[in-house]
Amino acid sequence: MKWNAEISIYKETMDWKQEPTTTLIGVFKVWLQQSKVEKYVHVDGKGFELIVGAGLVILWDSVDLTNCFFNLNGMRYDFMTHDIFVDARRNFHHIEAIYK
Repeated sequence: MKWNAEISIYKETMDWKQEPTTTLIGVFKVWLQQSKVEKYVHVDGKGFELIVGAGLVILWDSVDLTNCFFNLNGMRYDFMTHDIFVDARRNFHHIEAIYK
């Protein structure tokens, strides 16, 4: 499978004190596609640009991405949604995830 990045995926959970706990899930070779979404917002006649980062990750390992994130170039990216794809025999093939 093609890959262009290696990322460390972390899971963030809350403990009984409501403090976040971070656990390393693993290091994975992925296909990472970064994009930048620009929105122009107008408030009271004044416009400004809002830049929102978003992208696509394809990974070939079966991982539960619920409450997970990864770091890239010093920035934290959270997985927003993901889909699991299977082959014709219903065997796991890959995961496609959107991050922001």
